[in-house]
Amino acid sequence: MGTFIVKMADEKGSNWYFEYSTISDSVCTTAMTRDEFEKYYRDEYGRRAMDFDFGERMKRVDAKGTSARMDESAEDTIGSCDRSGTNETWLSPKQVLELAIAWRTDPKHQIEGVDHDLICCMCGKPIASEADRVWQSDDECDPLHTACAGKG
Repeated sequence: MGTFIVKMADEKGSNWYFEYSTISDSVCTTAMTRDEFEKYYRDEYGRRAMDFDFGERMKRVDAKGTSARMDESAEDTIGSCDRSGTNETWLSPKQVLELAIAWRTDPKHQIEGVDHDLICCMCGKPIASEADRVWQSDDECDPLHTACAGKG
């Protein structure tokens, strides 16, 4: 599936819903309240989608923050591959939510992210410099990796 529904809470505890694309690795809608999101989903995907999968997807969203079956949380869905920032730079999940909320009033709002060369691609944590990037393989962080100490 190309887009997942994500639910995240802001600093005030308000829940926001938006779609996140695994094709572009970025947020692809503004943040919406539950009612706004349901209306958006109906308008975007039609009655058949509402009857077919919306309920099941929202059960997962309410349980763990994402409609993705394989992810445990919204943060997992957004992960280390995000490209929502200016010039496709990486944003943290908190920054992705900030961007989606900002788009409600300013659709051109941008947040300067971190260059992907300075992000641990396993844990998503920024690294200080290219010199800190140490890999055992393409699949895991080196336990000596200074940014995430292999705990990614």
